[in-house]
Amino acid sequence: CTGVQLHPPALSECLCIGVQLHPPALSECLCTGVQLHPPALSECLCTGVQLHPPALSECLCTGVQLHPPALSECLCTGVQLHPPALSECLCTGVQLHPPALSECLCTGVQLHPPALSECLCIGVQLHPPALSECLCIGVQLHPPALSECLCTGVQLHPPALSECLCTGVQLHPPALSECLCTGVQLHPPALSECLCTGVQLHPPDLSECLCTGVQLHPPALSECLCTGVQLHPPALSECLCTGVQLHPCCLVRVPLH
Repeated sequence: CTGVQLHPPALSECLCIGVQLHPPALSECLCTGVQLHPPALSECLCTGVQLHPPALSECLCTGVQLHPPALSECLCTGVQLHPPALSECLCTGVQLHPPALSECLCTGVQLHPPALSECLCIGVQLHPPALSECLCIGVQLHPPALSECLCTGVQLHPPALSECLCTGVQLHPPALSECLCTGVQLHPPALSECLCTGVQLHPPDLSECLCTGVQLHPPALSECLCTGVQLHPPALSECLCTGVQLHPCCLVRVPLH
């Protein structure tokens, strides 16, 4: 073989035999590599260099010995795109989840605890991001139905009113709950509850008069006064209503002018 004059004897012998088995460039790579790597790795590297850039080829050949081929290829390609830990997470996750969810999960784990990250990533597909984040954090604080109500409501009302409304809806019909929650900001709670319940029974002016009066008079007198104010001047109405309780059968005289 002519090669004996160009290479060390062992390499020259390998080349001469190999030229009969492989193209010359591959044969030379194989013969040189066998001296650097185990034969299987050397053969993979030499073949791969023809298919991939050298760094990717080396990563792939080494990885095939550690992982299934598809995972190894994903890892080697990903390392060039992401930090190694993220790449490994993404490649493993693609086998468990759709790619978009996997990418969200792997990125999120670096920002949130895993359970919250998983909730956020799944939720982003169901809700706008801000609502999803609120729901996922809230589920850890409240029962799911209350959390969903709170998160949706925060977009409509100030937080304190939203929390009141969501809790109240579980206790009262929605219209009464909304009235109570808004009223608590305007009146003491007992008056607010009276007003909201009364609005369903009386015109608003009469309801407000009755609720305020109950705190000043016995209920029957308060109702008489409030109804009378609509019929008589206040002083006459009060006289009439008080008199009815003192003299049920008497005629209250009204001065003639």
